Amino acid sequence: MSERLKSGSTINQVMTRVPEVVSPELPLNDAWSRMRSERLGHLPVVRNGKLIGLLSERSVRLAASYEGSARMKVTDAMVSEPFVVSPDAPLFEVCAQMATQRIGSVVIVDAGRVPLGIFTAQDALRILSEILGEQRRPAGKSAA
Repeated sequence: MSERLKSGSTINQVMTRVPEVVSPELPLNDAWSRMRSERLGHLPVVRNGKLIGLLSERSVRLAASYEGSARMKVTDAMVSEPFVVSPDAPLFEVCAQMATQRIGSVVIVDAGRVPLGIFTAQDALRILSEILGEQRRPAGKSAA
């Protein structure tokens, strides 16, 4: 993947496409079960196909610490103003914002706020490790 990245790369080139999404009315316990079974740290929350929030593992764990959490819905734990960008946002700018603002994920949306993808800090670390790994290889050698 990192071989195709250039200084002008966009978030569209590295995002996870068409992410899993959840309804705000879904019971929080059901969303948490889905996150664990699918190994997802973040789930975009949509209503009528448009992004209205983001549910993270961190927000679910925090909500679980409150009395009555068994009756909570996704809307009770989601972040209602997640970090969003367009698919043509420069990758370096997105990563810089994520780092300086300590943001764990970004939802990529179209002009109508329909989620197109997601990019997480874990994705950024994976790309960085690939780039650093390529720099360690002798010239002319490729990864097997």
